[in-house]
Amino acid sequence: MEQHREEMVMTGPVSAVDASADWMAAPARAGAPDRQQPGGAVNAVGDGARVWIDKQDPQTYRALTETARSVREAARAAGLERTLVELVCVRVSQINGCAVCLHVHVRAALRQGETAQRVAVLPAWRDSGLFTDRERAALTLAESVTTLPHSRVQDQDYAEAAEHLTAAEISAVAWAAIVMNAFNRLSIVSRHPVPPQPATVPRTPPVQNTQKGSA
Repeated sequence: MEQHREEMVMTGPVSAVDASADWMAAPARAGAPDRQQPGGAVNAVGDGARVWIDKQDPQTYRALTETARSVREAARAAGLERTLVELVCVRVSQINGCAVCLHVHVRAALRQGETAQRVAVLPAWRDSGLFTDRERAALTLAESVTTLPHSRVQDQDYAEAAEHLTAAEISAVAWAAIVMNAFNRLSIVSRHPVPPQPATVPRTPPVQNTQKGSA
């Protein structure tokens, strides 16, 4: 079982949960301020303070991470590649606008061998021509599970997915999207911060004009 401790380090009462083993969890909050107030675990970000609901109720959070573990095993049993599941996690997080989950899962996808090009064009995957029919089927289903369009559109999305995915794969993709949506909402509601990281490529210093002006 792969460990991703760099992204999944947790602080506070939920540290008892080894969320580093869960590729769907998104608690990348290392180094963030841990402010305790009478109302519970609070993090002050932006205009107002938010309760970190995973730290406020760690037992419920543990139940969510256990669900993520079960979904991970179902995906493996169904034969879904890790890169495909990470693409689903990234796409769901893009739709929901979860910064922390994108921070975690983009890096996880790249570490698993996904290309930076495909991650970069993922929001426009339908027009890119870079994804296989099976991947397109999984992304179609994940988007449908996330956005819950009209039932007729859902039927169409499901039919397209069923052309390239088995019943076990459909179930695993749907569960992956459902759990990723849950983690997205957990981090968005809690307003978990994204830990800053230094740039890997040094910035080019501005060119200075060394010519002296004429008298």
